[in-house]
Formats: sequence, C-alpha cells, structure tokens
Amino acid sequence: MEFFIVLILVVWGIYAICAGAEKDHKKTLEQSAEVFQKIYVDNQFNVSKEIEIENTTYRMKKFVVDDKSKKFGVISYDALEKTSGFACYEYDKLIDFNLYEDGKQQISGNGLATASGALMFGSTGAIIGAASSDREIKTKCMELSVKIQVNDLQNPLITIVLLKDCEKSGRLSSEYQKGRKIADELVAILSYIAVNK
Repeated sequence: MEFFIVLILVVWGIYAICAGAEKDHKKTLEQSAEVFQKIYVDNQFNVSKEIEIENTTYRMKKFVVDDKSKKFGVISYDALEKTSGFACYEYDKLIDFNLYEDGKQQISGNGLATASGALMFGSTGAIIGAASSDREIKTKCMELSVKIQVNDLQNPLITIVLLKDCEKSGRLSSEYQKGRKIADELVAILSYIAVNK
C-alpha cells in the first residue's frame, strides 16, 4: 500500500513539474514577443525572415533579416535574467560564415559565394552534405554551430550554437535532424545576404 502511495506522489510530482515548465515556457514566449517588438520598433527593423535558433523554457533567440533595409542580426531574451539583446548589422558588414560540426568546418561561406555569382538552393542539405569530406561515421554530434564574421571591431564573431551533445541516428535523432535543418536554412540565408550586399 505504501508503495502505491509513493508511486502516486512521484507521478503527481512529475506532472506538476512538467505543467509548471510548460506554463513558464508559454510566459517566456509571450514576454519575448513583446520585448522583440519593442526592439524592432526602436531600431526601425522590419522582419522579412526569421529563424528560431533557441527556444527553451526561459530563453528565446532568433536570427532575423530585414531585406528592405539590408540588415540582419541576432535577437535574444532571457526570462530568468530579464535581459534582452540585439546585435544588428548591415548586409555589407558580412565578411564570412562557416558551418562547424564537432569542431570541423563543414562549409565556408566565402568559398560558396565565390563559386557561384547567384546561389540557387534546390536542397541546401545536399550542398552541405557534399561539402563534408569527413567520411568517419559518428553516431553523436557534440556541437553544431554557425560562425559569422562581421566587420565590427567590438564584436567581430557571432557564434550560433544550434546543437550540443545529441544522437545523429535512431529514435533520438529528431533533435539532430531539426538542428541540421535550421543550419541548412541559416547557411542559405547567409549566402543570400552575401550575394545581395
């Protein structure tokens, strides 16, 4: 009998924690939407395209593009710290960008942009996959990131970490597939910016 009481209390505790986390996440989304809108207005930034690069219980981060004004940036909000940030750059400030997986460069923006005057991405995943010369099969991705170099002495490197320590295959691979899809889209957009600056 005591075992069942303990089991019920444990299950109820887990449910309460999950429900609380879901409520906190919804609150973070609402707060970040308000904060981001104010930042956009203050900076006269009209979002043409956005990519969600982080969405956790207490944090929200996006890569955003204003194609009309030829600007791009990274906007973030931390609900626990009650802080926000917006690093914004004009297209012509983009120097280079690179995709890294587990510390190895998968693709370089400069090489991609110079190889073709106007990039047409039928499937960005195929381009990124073909760019990798690493034939070693790994079942885990320790880190997937995009590094963007900009012409700004105070903040010359923007590092966007998309994944940390996740499975690449099997039933737990959905997180990796999602991160890789975001990386593909981010590389395609940065390539567009490089061609149109």
